[in-house]
Amino acid sequence: MGLRRRFSKWKKSCLANFRHWSRNSIVLEKLVALFVIICVVFILFCNYVVQEPVQLKSSEFSDINIKAGTLRLPQDDPRILYHISNLFLKYRPRYRKREDLETLSEVYRNTETRKITDYILKLTKNQTRGFFIEYPAKDGVQNTQTILLEKMYNWTGLLVEHDPKYMQALKEQGRYCWISTACLSSKQFPELAKHDRRLTTNTTGDSLKLDNKHQSTFLAQCFPLYSILLSFNVNSIDFLSLRLDDPDAALAILKTLPFNWSIFIKIISIDVADNNKAYARLFQYVTSEGYIMTKYMKGTLDNKINRQIYVHKYHFRV
Repeated sequence: MGLRRRFSKWKKSCLANFRHWSRNSIVLEKLVALFVIICVVFILFCNYVVQEPVQLKSSEFSDINIKAGTLRLPQDDPRILYHISNLFLKYRPRYRKREDLETLSEVYRNTETRKITDYILKLTKNQTRGFFIEYPAKDGVQNTQTILLEKMYNWTGLLVEHDPKYMQALKEQGRYCWISTACLSSKQFPELAKHDRRLTTNTTGDSLKLDNKHQSTFLAQCFPLYSILLSFNVNSIDFLSLRLDDPDAALAILKTLPFNWSIFIKIISIDVADNNKAYARLFQYVTSEGYIMTKYMKGTLDNKINRQIYVHKYHFRV
């Protein structure tokens, strides 16, 4: 009985205090509401001022932001994504092309292609319907690391090739992939970059010999890899192949990717030349992002390009 009385007294005192507080807090509530309104108006005004110059024509965007490179737009800027998807990205065919058995058998006879394909399948436990990125893709058939994954295991992906010499041949191959005619930027914004073309000739069928006598320079439009992926909504990659020969160029491209929060790559294959200092910088950075080097393929006498394969620690299967 005493407990019930105490509870009723406590209840009455709480109600009285609440009524007293509510009568005295009318002015405080009005001040809080006024402060909230002022904050909302200020935020809306700031957003209006910042986002006012959003609409740019495609030609104006190309001249101002790409060629001059003055605005340094972020990688996920909608204007960049719109520009890539409309001018530099060709969507994959709706249906897979019926394969030519002679072409497939010729590709499979390529020892280098077969080795890298078998090792990727070993790491992924014969995964089907994976997603790859290959840069540069060249003509999409000769000395590629991804064609067998696509033709025999139903993978798809992105082929990036900026050299006009290979663009038409790549588009005519009927690869079941997206094709980008841009190059990958070494910076976190679009840029125009000069590239040296060294003509390649087949030697034994298993490797390419670089011909330094026939060299030419051309300009290419470059975009960050992250921007290209966002332009068609991809953030998970099973296999990334960078065949640049220069470790510093591969390192610059990898540094543009936001590994920590927006993108996940399971396996990275990088072609590198014999350069101990550049190799050490590349190895240090990739391993710091959570990758483990699981294989090192030594180049041949004709092709002195070595290959490093890294696997993310959360997908380490050997």
